[in-house]
Amino acid sequence: MVRKKAGWVWEKLDWFEANRLPIREKQYTDGEKYLYLGKEYPLKVLPMEGIKKSSASFSGSEITVFIPENAPEELKPALIKKTIWDFYSDCAELEVDRFLRIYSKKLKIDPPTFKVKHQKKRWGSCSADNILRINFQLVMAPSEQLEYVVVHELCHVKEKNHSARFWKLVGELMPGYEVHRKSLKKDGWRYVL
Repeated sequence: MVRKKAGWVWEKLDWFEANRLPIREKQYTDGEKYLYLGKEYPLKVLPMEGIKKSSASFSGSEITVFIPENAPEELKPALIKKTIWDFYSDCAELEVDRFLRIYSKKLKIDPPTFKVKHQKKRWGSCSADNILRINFQLVMAPSEQLEYVVVHELCHVKEKNHSARFWKLVGELMPGYEVHRKSLKKDGWRYVL
């Protein structure tokens, strides 16, 4: 059976290789585009006199990173990167907390402890002791995809596997979740810094 399908498999692999979009590494420079809640915004880097620590904000039309005016040129990309990662992490934490409060109430449970962190291979996880870990890069995705991951992991507090009962629970909490699950699988490669 496998040998019969080998030609088809190789054909598909060749197609994916030929049609794969290149993943460009971020340069962390002024004007570069960044995703935030599913939309692209330009990065504005503002050197500021008198500040010691960098910070970031979102204005509705751009992501602004404020850096110390005297930051050495060669260190600026690393400083901007850390600032953006911290900004995304803080924003993701607020979004995750908001969704957990909504859906924990629906499940009639206390919101579980959660951590927002960088994960290379997962969007989220739920430990045996019900600590949720959510990838902060999901804040780059449309809000519904982040919401889906939170609901998915929260349902693992009740069901520790991907049984029919688990998926039924996900569907009860978030009708139509399949659309967001599918789009996250399709577009997830874009939500990487």
